[in-house]
Amino acid sequence: MRAYLESIDDGVRVWDEETRDILHDQVARLSMLATDVADVSAAEEGRTTLDLETLDVGELLRSAVAASRTAYERAGVELVRNGPSRSCAIRADAHRLGQVLTNLLDNALHHSESGQAVTLAARINGPVVEVSVIDRGTGIPAEQLTHVFERFYRGDAARHHTGHGSGIGLTISKAIIEAHHGRITVESPGPGAGTKVTFAIPLT
Repeated sequence: MRAYLESIDDGVRVWDEETRDILHDQVARLSMLATDVADVSAAEEGRTTLDLETLDVGELLRSAVAASRTAYERAGVELVRNGPSRSCAIRADAHRLGQVLTNLLDNALHHSESGQAVTLAARINGPVVEVSVIDRGTGIPAEQLTHVFERFYRGDAARHHTGHGSGIGLTISKAIIEAHHGRITVESPGPGAGTKVTFAIPLT
């Protein structure tokens, strides 16, 4: 931003629509980064607030698929929803879990190619429901798997993407899931072999 402003002052660049759009995008990125950093700080200090209500897991997944459908269609990536096998409910914050699902689906799309598919699946496993986002994309090297939840970690194939690349999308997702007394894990056989991210939350 400083470079662009200085170039305008020096007469190297003129104030036109292209310059305005570039500066507008940079301001938006800074704003989103500031919000993300505040969210992570609040989570690490145990200040994540939840507006709990009883949610149907199937409906939660349907909403997530509907919100991501257009982006997937534009990229030529199929988005498949599987399960749960029966109606089940959780006590959760709809906005916060929607944030997690959006991040995971965005990550999966970012690391997939046209013609591939991403699956959003849910299954009941004893006292919890497990929700997984499974892609067949770039995968993650074994040495990076233990670092993907660290703030600002951006390995070559790590799941850092949040729509604006702040590097803390998974860090925020982990904090939100743990605030729901759940857990989140990442699995990948390796580069080019896809990735599976799963979070589990207690059933009501």
